[in-house]
Amino acid sequence: MDTNAYGGVGAKEVIIFQTKIMMGAQFGRVMYARDNNAIKTEESQNEILIACLRLGWNDAFRHTSQNENSVQNDINNHNKTYTASRFKLFRGKIKRYDASLDFDDYFSHKVISDKDFLETFKSYAASSNKCDVINNKWENIKNCFKGVKKLDGNKKLSFGHIQKMFNIAIKLYLCLYICRDELGLCDCLFVNSIVNNFNNAHCPIDSIILGELEQKQMEKLGEGADYSSKYGNYTWSQLSSTDYAKIQNDIKNECNGKSKLWFDFDNWS
Repeated sequence: MDTNAYGGVGAKEVIIFQTKIMMGAQFGRVMYARDNNAIKTEESQNEILIACLRLGWNDAFRHTSQNENSVQNDINNHNKTYTASRFKLFRGKIKRYDASLDFDDYFSHKVISDKDFLETFKSYAASSNKCDVINNKWENIKNCFKGVKKLDGNKKLSFGHIQKMFNIAIKLYLCLYICRDELGLCDCLFVNSIVNNFNNAHCPIDSIILGELEQKQMEKLGEGADYSSKYGNYTWSQLSSTDYAKIQNDIKNECNGKSKLWFDFDNWS
């Protein structure tokens, strides 16, 4: 594949990325969606999107509690009980029982499997005004995250969390698309609003990206120049939509016409 294909994100970088990241448990979810003929096309697409969003979740919410008890306590405090059917062997017979959802189940069932949340993500991926999508849907997004409590770090849900979660998910989805031949996914129908908007994709903003932008600014000025940190005062997890838009524009200026995702791959390690 031409290394200039897909906005400058070459095949080598993508394959390395998907090998190290996507061949985890969530990749099994993608393969299940691909191979299960009983799943309708739309449901299969949603399963693949959910797998990507769960990995985006892991990146954006590393400090989030994965303690089942803390989640269950929050559920109980809201006078709600969320359970899932489980099966066990009892005296030689299969018996179904209701078990409390563990954290991953809770998140998958109550956040990213929420139809409105998925539609918001799809709208974000397709839109050229990504900040507007999140801002206009902010109350709905907050409602989806009511049961999510953080153990440390800044506990306030912000635009910064959602942009990273969404942007990581889009990046992973595009990795699957670019490597569809190598992964046996060439017969799958992909969501066109994501695939056809590759050049419109944003770079996920985190501390690594902010640090690299800072380095590039200082390189341009050179040793000995007076400099007031442009990015050191930002905390990615608490970015506002206004600051986010400014940073994406700075990234665009560094990409020489390539997709803003190129900046992420170029600085990924």
